[in-house]
Amino acid sequence: MGRDILLLDIGNTKIKLSTLRKNVLFKLPPFKETEQILKYINVSNPKTIYISSVVPATSELIVSEFGEKMEIHSIGINSKFGFEIKYKSPETIGIDRLCGIEGALFYSNENDRDISGRHIITIDFGTATTINILNEKKVFTGGVIAPGLTTMISSLSRGTAQLPEITEEALITEPGYDTVTSIGSGVMNSQIGLVERVLRNIPGFDMKKGLIFATGGNFKPLKGHLTVMHTYIPDLVLMGVASISLKN
Repeated sequence: MGRDILLLDIGNTKIKLSTLRKNVLFKLPPFKETEQILKYINVSNPKTIYISSVVPATSELIVSEFGEKMEIHSIGINSKFGFEIKYKSPETIGIDRLCGIEGALFYSNENDRDISGRHIITIDFGTATTINILNEKKVFTGGVIAPGLTTMISSLSRGTAQLPEITEEALITEPGYDTVTSIGSGVMNSQIGLVERVLRNIPGFDMKKGLIFATGGNFKPLKGHLTVMHTYIPDLVLMGVASISLKN
């Protein structure tokens, strides 16, 4: 174990991780607390760590704690991606968006999917829902960032006096028949409608030709309701982190 490469996807609600041993990924259960990942790193003692993070405080703490003991790579805008980046504020981009695109390319290559002349779209249903666009020339041009499913639910509950939190059972697509199902219908259709509208508005995007990849912790209730053909990959970002690690 001590010679493994550790791959981290540090998100807003959880830390996903896997090890890379002889170019084979071994997925591990995610952590929710920073202390848990620190303890794991200390015990497992990996040779190298590659980090995709949208929580700088957590990744910086890992570097501070272990930077002198092992090789740590925090993936950034200048890392070795398999595509060109054209984004007007590259310093502000969530690195998970780029790693998701990298993961889609890696998956396509490993599964012999022809991507020449095709758009690749990744949709990450997490704390935020992001739709990320790689055009037919393999240029990342941007996309959409919107509140995620659970973020919308929490926002309605916190920001209003009478609207309650809801459970997964209330997440329906038909019009609601009481307050909780009305909220459920609203947030579900907001997510589905967002995806469909954005895809229609991507310049030059051919729905039949383009490749669409979905990921993220909020995908489960939306499964079966998305009307566009897509490939679901739970650990798309980690797959991108692995791809970048293999390039080094």
